[in-house]
Amino acid sequence: FMRFLFEWQHLTPSSRVSGVDGLRTAIAQLDGFELAADAWDTHVLPARVSGYDTAMLDLLCYSGEAAWARLTQPPAPSSSALLPTRPVRATPVALFLRDHARQWRVLASVDRSAVAVSDLGAAVLRVLDRGAQFVQGIADASAMTVYDVREALSELVWAGLVASDGFAGLRSMCPPSPARSSAGFGATGPPSPGRSSTGFSGTGGGRWSRLERDPLTAGTPPGPDRESSIETYAQVLLQRYGIICRRLLAREPYAVPWRELLRVYRRLEARGDIRG
Repeated sequence: FMRFLFEWQHLTPSSRVSGVDGLRTAIAQLDGFELAADAWDTHVLPARVSGYDTAMLDLLCYSGEAAWARLTQPPAPSSSALLPTRPVRATPVALFLRDHARQWRVLASVDRSAVAVSDLGAAVLRVLDRGAQFVQGIADASAMTVYDVREALSELVWAGLVASDGFAGLRSMCPPSPARSSAGFGATGPPSPGRSSTGFSGTGGGRWSRLERDPLTAGTPPGPDRESSIETYAQVLLQRYGIICRRLLAREPYAVPWRELLRVYRRLEARGDIRG
């Protein structure tokens, strides 16, 4: 099965994909799966896409085909934790097809109102309540420095409360690492006035917005959507693994009972779409 999976997920030299179309295929297979933020650019996508370039991922994000976000619940901070300081590089982040944004948030079932944020983070969220904004626009509207806005955005990404139009927004807030800079994640060199202690540099990846204010997911209660979301998830799992069984759910981010997926698979089997 592992030999099959390497081929299925385009990890062998003969099965690797290429170009933007190939990257689209890889994202569709990993749709909704959470990994450490910097793993996407440095390990996961380059291993599957020949000649991978970070601009290819940015193109899919800016065109509205793909998106990124932390979808699952962050751990509760300890009382001594400094809220603005978060390990963004290790933050679990999902890449997903934007058409499936609603389904993944329904399955994640996270109460974002319970996530504690700092005063800076709360100020940025108040600005983003008015709609998506560039970093400089957030700074102007909140009377904060760009440095403080970037620190707050780093915290809010960790909390799963905001995301930017492009993956460059996430990429720009990771601390510099010479070992990883060749893959395009982060930047090399010593800290500069344009880079904060959390490593936020560059242009910020376009506009930033509140995830729960996303028009793609707002306005519909999770309850009525759950059944269709589970059906989408069942289809994506088949695309991800080729062969799906209960044990493969152990590393999946969503706590969907096997019995609910099994109902979908038996229905697909009865239609002749899959084989059990």
